[in-house]
Amino acid sequence: MIQRLGVKSLFREQIKAILRWQYTHFSSLNHGKDDVYEIALRFRLLRQEGYHVPADVFEYFNDKGKGFVMKLEGNIKGMMELYEASQMSMEGEDILDEAGCFSSNYLNALLTCDLDHEQARMIESTLQYPYRKSFARLLAPQSFVNDMLGANSWMEDLLEVANRKRRIDQYVHQEEIHQINK
Repeated sequence: MIQRLGVKSLFREQIKAILRWQYTHFSSLNHGKDDVYEIALRFRLLRQEGYHVPADVFEYFNDKGKGFVMKLEGNIKGMMELYEASQMSMEGEDILDEAGCFSSNYLNALLTCDLDHEQARMIESTLQYPYRKSFARLLAPQSFVNDMLGANSWMEDLLEVANRKRRIDQYVHQEEIHQINK
């Protein structure tokens, strides 16, 4: 969420410390090993920051010969994060290619069902603009911000920081354009 709001740079040291800890303990963390959301999120965040994380962490969800298991169904948040994680695939990581196909097919099938508007919008956004292939701060739409309002006080504080940073960034960009045009 911090990435999607475009305020990652403000928390750089805290994020580094957390990721270092997660990486150090990744293989020994048995809790959550059956939680696709937790595994996929941890995998994606570590890979994004350059940590070597083997793709075999997803073997638990892959039934040999049958592909990804259906026990993942019904977990929309987990499937969206699995799709995001699959975007971090490197050549030869077949399990991530399978994860991408499975989660994409599942999420696209959900779009044909009777979902509420917000769920459908979140799924479409994930499929069209996976984090790795998008500019987060440019894609932090007002609707995302509106979804988070009222969630809790720390969330509202984070949204206020994101809005202020966005306004400052816009001002700086306008000033740079003005200087270039002189």
